[in-house]
Amino acid sequence: MSTQTVAVALPNTLVALPSKLSALLRLAVEDVMVVEQDPRYVLDMDWYHQPSWDFSGQGRVTCRVCLAGAVMVRDLNADISQELIPLKFGVNASKLRAIDAMRAAQFATAYEHLHGPLSPRWPRDPACAAAVYLPVLEEAKVRVEAGWDFEDRRADWSSYLAAADILEQAGL
Repeated sequence: MSTQTVAVALPNTLVALPSKLSALLRLAVEDVMVVEQDPRYVLDMDWYHQPSWDFSGQGRVTCRVCLAGAVMVRDLNADISQELIPLKFGVNASKLRAIDAMRAAQFATAYEHLHGPLSPRWPRDPACAAAVYLPVLEEAKVRVEAGWDFEDRRADWSSYLAAADILEQAGL
């Protein structure tokens, strides 16, 4: 009986993705615009990183990726043959979940993935994060929703970049 060893590239958990929502969103859009040109990948917002094999004899692998999945591919060394979710990426897991939340126009949720709850003190404390950031997060949400395509389950890339500008102006 022979034993065969297969080398599998592990996801890079040492690379630190940006900590600001605006930078994360810009990175994700830049990455997805490159990945969508690669015939090995198919954009599908229902999957982070889901491989499928062509069993017609050619043995090709294609992989379904979402916005966060494109970051896994381009920045975190995701192996095309592995099914991956944010949890596999250590310190970047919450950042990948934040990207997916922004993809779905859930900017308050994205904020909470990075920084924790907006504030249990809101609205009693006007200086808390919720009072300061909720209007900005809502503005970014409205911008993405304006470019939303229900069939693709995402907005157009320019809507995300406009939302990133809104977030950056607020220091997010």
